[in-house]
Amino acid sequence: MTQYGDWAFNIAEELQKAMRKCRTLEFLKQATAISSSFHRTMLAYGAGSSRERFREALSLATKELSRRLLAPLQSIEAGDPLWEDHYTFYREHLACLRQSGPSDRHIVTGVALALCQMLRVQGAQL
Repeated sequence: MTQYGDWAFNIAEELQKAMRKCRTLEFLKQATAISSSFHRTMLAYGAGSSRERFREALSLATKELSRRLLAPLQSIEAGDPLWEDHYTFYREHLACLRQSGPSDRHIVTGVALALCQMLRVQGAQL
């Protein structure tokens, strides 16, 4: 068995600065649709069964998160409960983070790691 607390989720300092500047971390703490969806995806991929499954689940959950954060108009229906938080990230945070220099891949990976940190603090179980 493995849990969020078994891992260190290190986000690059440059991206942490960008996330603070853009107030992305504060937004993610309030964006329960994003964190809940990410956690459900981790569970669906069996993240808690072993360290190897956790790594695989994190990779797959990050890919799903990428589609939702970078292209919500194409990946989520406007009436879907996931829509508002993902579209708000796209509209209000993505451009700011991009201006700070990180690639989209680094941004999404950083968001996934930040979500893992938040889920660990919340005591989410896998």
